[in-house]
Amino acid sequence: MDNQDINNDFRRAMVEWSELKDQLKDARKDLKVLNIREKELNLYIKKFMDMKKIDACKVKQNKVSLAKKKSRGGLTKDTVLKGLTGFFEHDNAKAESAMNAILEARTTTERQTLTVSKLKETDDD
Repeated sequence: MDNQDINNDFRRAMVEWSELKDQLKDARKDLKVLNIREKELNLYIKKFMDMKKIDACKVKQNKVSLAKKKSRGGLTKDTVLKGLTGFFEHDNAKAESAMNAILEARTTTERQTLTVSKLKETDDD
């Protein structure tokens, strides 16, 4: 395979990739509208079922159930620092030191990304 073949393969891959990115962008716009509507209906149904004390109902060939569960929030810097402060009996210096040690111990990863930006239209295209 010579240099010209590689350049042509690369050019075809770039054109196909760019077209695919555009198609995916359009599809995501359509899905966004559907997802927004689904969330609105989901919220309405949950509120209605909770208000009327309905725990399950049948729709077509499906059973829709309303369940409640408790979960903990995510680990944020604030929640970790608050927990460390309590653990170290309000010794803020120890809590800060422990927090910094935790943050510094995190591994660093590197990623490569491709971005697409539209070029300005010129007369020679």
